[in-house]
Amino acid sequence: MCIRDRSLNTQLRELGVKFERAQIEHTGVKESLEMTIKERNNEISGLKAEMERLQKDIKMLGSNSASELDDLRKEFADMRENYEARIKKLQSDHEDEITRLKEGFDREKQDIEKRHQEEMDQLRRKMEQEIESYKPVSYTHLRAHETPEHLVCRLLLEKKK
Repeated sequence: MCIRDRSLNTQLRELGVKFERAQIEHTGVKESLEMTIKERNNEISGLKAEMERLQKDIKMLGSNSASELDDLRKEFADMRENYEARIKKLQSDHEDEITRLKEGFDREKQDIEKRHQEEMDQLRRKMEQEIESYKPVSYTHLRAHETPEHLVCRLLLEKKK
């Protein structure tokens, strides 16, 4: 293997390492997105549970006076509107964040693919230049570079014929 081939192999290995690093970064972004989704879903579940508790409290207070019950219903309606608005806001924020993360991930993916393609093209051009630089040589030239080991092998092969 000539020095040029080793250089190309080294460049190929380095390109593989860069690609693996990009995949690891992609995994980190994905895990961050999943964690954000879980947090938002937990918060929404908590708000829904609190609304259900308030509904049960109103049912239990049915024996109170009509004015107290009306006050509680009004308070409950206000709280419900507030919670529903908060849930909508959280869902909207959540969707915006997911969209932002996806767009960022897509941009990063495109950048990585573009860099990868450019490096592959560059490597391909170098390999083509290397291949073009090889010139055929004569049998005499090859024999001039023959080592003692090659000579023994050649003579043994000729002897078998």
